[in-house]
Amino acid sequence: MSTDDPLAARRNAFELPLSLLVAILLTQRWLWFKRVFRTVFFAPLVIPVAMAGLIFNFLLNPANGALNDFLRDIGIITRAIDFLGDPNYALITVILISVWQIFGQYMIYWIAALQNVPEEMYESAEIDGANEWQKLLLITLPIIRPVAVIILFLSFVNALKVFGLIVAMPAGQGSTEVVSTFIYGQALAEPPFRYGYASAAAVLFGVTVLLAVTTQGFFVRKAQAA
Repeated sequence: MSTDDPLAARRNAFELPLSLLVAILLTQRWLWFKRVFRTVFFAPLVIPVAMAGLIFNFLLNPANGALNDFLRDIGIITRAIDFLGDPNYALITVILISVWQIFGQYMIYWIAALQNVPEEMYESAEIDGANEWQKLLLITLPIIRPVAVIILFLSFVNALKVFGLIVAMPAGQGSTEVVSTFIYGQALAEPPFRYGYASAAAVLFGVTVLLAVTTQGFFVRKAQAA
């Protein structure tokens, strides 16, 4: 068993930059219907994990799922794709569903951080001739860096807590196995039960999370001092 969690790493690499980009767009003065967009992005967060898993089980079913029917109707595919059963698609499918469900939480974090950037700094930069990209690199990102460190660590810890989604939506013949499902499988799923092996994995998993949480303060202070 490896302590590497491919789902956690890939989910973070995808969701954090995307949620920051959406947050930047939703804090622009020229954008209309900001509250509507924020509600749309935040709504999946209130859906229980088990319910989300059941919904996507129906939507992605290769026999009569709505997604396969839609892709066939518009001519993208000719044969149904088993998004959850095929190991080639299972991991990316679970990652996308996981990002969809948690995306709104990080978007709200980024929006809160962006709203703390003084508007006067942007106005001064505009007077000096700075474009939007320069304002982002030279003003926005340095100011929100301490909050970005906190969001990064929160996303790392949250990305490890995908047990409920994977159990509610079994996929990929082992290709979507993460540490928590490995522990469950060793201790409770099928005999012979390997309690010692599962306990060792659980301790290692707990130590990893504990190290991430305890080092968060150090990196936040370092970001604030930079």
